[in-house]
Amino acid sequence: MTDTSSTYDELPYSDRAFVLAHPDRLAVVGALYGVSAAPVDECAVLELGCGLGGNLIPMAAVLPKSRFVGIDLSARQIEQGQAVVDRLGLENVELRRQDLMDFSAGEGRFDYILCHGVYSWVPPAVQDRILAICGQCLSPNGLAMISYNTYPGWRFNGAVRDILRYGARGADSPAEQVKQAMEFLSLIARNVFDGESPYGRVVRDAAERLAGENPTYVFHEYLESCNFPVSFEEFVGRSSSAGLRFVGDAGLYDPAGLLSDESRTALTAVADDVVRCEQMVDFLRNRRFRRDVLCPSEVATDRWPRPAALEGMLLVSQAAPVAAKPGAAAGAAAQFRSPAGRALSTAEPALKEALLLLHRARRRAVPYAELLEKVRSSVAKVDGANLAQALLACAMSGLVELHTHLPAIAARPSESPRASVVARWQAAEGKLVVDPRHRSVRLDSLSAGVLALLDGKRDRRAVCDAIAEKLRTGKLKIDARSDGGRGASWPELRGIVDEVLDALAGLGLLLGRSGGG
Repeated sequence: MTDTSSTYDELPYSDRAFVLAHPDRLAVVGALYGVSAAPVDECAVLELGCGLGGNLIPMAAVLPKSRFVGIDLSARQIEQGQAVVDRLGLENVELRRQDLMDFSAGEGRFDYILCHGVYSWVPPAVQDRILAICGQCLSPNGLAMISYNTYPGWRFNGAVRDILRYGARGADSPAEQVKQAMEFLSLIARNVFDGESPYGRVVRDAAERLAGENPTYVFHEYLESCNFPVSFEEFVGRSSSAGLRFVGDAGLYDPAGLLSDESRTALTAVADDVVRCEQMVDFLRNRRFRRDVLCPSEVATDRWPRPAALEGMLLVSQAAPVAAKPGAAAGAAAQFRSPAGRALSTAEPALKEALLLLHRARRRAVPYAELLEKVRSSVAKVDGANLAQALLACAMSGLVELHTHLPAIAARPSESPRASVVARWQAAEGKLVVDPRHRSVRLDSLSAGVLALLDGKRDRRAVCDAIAEKLRTGKLKIDARSDGGRGASWPELRGIVDEVLDALAGLGLLLGRSGGG
């Protein structure tokens, strides 16, 4: 491969989990476009460029019947990641130091192959090898997800990269390069001749945005020697040569609401050509990063996502009604809004009732068949096909989450609550905590202290005893109290812990009885 492994040894990348780099998301995309992939709870997963294992390890904890293999060239990252695997006693995940160029079809078949944040940052020969591994090692109905920097959006980012790399000249270590580069970018942004020109805005926006980023991101995204963005059309051509077919976007993004009448007409004229459509939309939205799902080229796929695929899925609400009593009157519209600010207003009785039912279920995943039955029990006339189409549109807009599988998540804390072994370790280490849905959550110190104790063996009283001891010895503090919690009475402490447990359940961090590790 190349010597870029040394920079990852010196400045390891953050050990993050990525929702779109999870086999469940790939399975959802596959199902929508007609590909029946392996069940997520009993599958084989390969991650190319796994780093510290931050994406694979949380999956392994809650999917004990699945097998996970991660490879990376960075010895330091693999050593640290495998140490976590060993410490947590996870027997279904293996992290190993291996050059992608040495990985062969003899390694076996995988139902899902993940390659996030690697493709654009390696030389063309290694890019070809990534695609070849996917083409040779995917199972017959397997799915791969490869993310990459893309044009036209990276044309603008390329100017920022040029400034940063110029500013980093002369610095020795990656950390020093980032510091020097950011100082130079800030200088240029403050003094660019025409700050309101497109170039000026790009530079100023980048300086402001990157100032809040982790230095590891800045270095590996902008300062690595390898950075080879490709257009979607070029990527599809390369993947096709490797025996792969484009299935869909892992982000399940639908730009329809942003299209003008003219652009809609132009896209309609080439609607049957997925490559031309996707490339045109990339030009329209100035896209700079893609996450493409691929399958073996011999597998047939549907051109458009199929609403009927929802019949075997689980739905989770991502939107809350804006009004306290939304659309109570017959025919009245109800508005729903997601945390990201996406909104929908509907007076359609079946859709309105479905979204309200999903909201009331909160973090609990509702099987589509169960949801449809409940809607039909409340609404006089329900057109199942229309409801599925509407809910699919909600999913493509980020108002509803689709899953093919989820670990059992507790709706409320039990007497002996339990979190995954990875979440407990992350909480104890002060890291971002990954929930069973593979989402990262930042907890305050008290919540993290409680979560770290939830092994399912301690009952609530034992959890309170342990928290009381941590408060007494100063290992934990309650920020809202002047005494840090040292003087909390037993009834007060029990109430505080109960509130924290309820909040952790509300965040979907507690496992049910069959929720894996």
